Amino acid sequence: MYLILLRHAETEENRNGIVQGQHPGRVSELGKSQIETVVNKLKNETIDAIYSSDLKRCTDTAEPLHQIFSPIPYKLSPELREFNYGKFQGLPLGKLINLVPKFSFILHFKLPGGESYNQVRTRLINFLNQLYKLYPNGTVLLVTHGGPIRITRLMLDKKIKPMTTQKINNCSIWQLTMTKPIKIS
Repeated sequence: MYLILLRHAETEENRNGIVQGQHPGRVSELGKSQIETVVNKLKNETIDAIYSSDLKRCTDTAEPLHQIFSPIPYKLSPELREFNYGKFQGLPLGKLINLVPKFSFILHFKLPGGESYNQVRTRLINFLNQLYKLYPNGTVLLVTHGGPIRITRLMLDKKIKPMTTQKINNCSIWQLTMTKPIKIS
């Protein structure tokens, strides 16, 4: 299965350094321009289905793409959501960074009321394996968030090392191939 991963457009919260997590987000003016640009970049791709996080910043990014690719399947999926950062959602990013040791956060840490890395990874593996059953030879566009893109890249791109810093810009496109189901380890 060929995957095209797309991070949602810039939001007002991204611009202002606010931790969104599973809050909806409001696409900024720059974000609206990014959506137009990404639609033009992807409009000539052959895509069999579009799956999007059900959070508003992703649906706002995905819907114009669905319009040009219609009538292919377009589904919203909570499995593609960003990490749940619990009680830190909606707060300035600096507060979160100062509270959590970097490596602990990446691998094991779970914020109060939120999700751990392994919980998000398991959610993504289950989703991707189901998608693979539906489209083993297809091309699927996933509109999602930085966290799920980082995790998916770690699982499918053997060149990426676990502690690699991965800058995932708004409306950036990542292309990966999934050749078999992923084992949960």
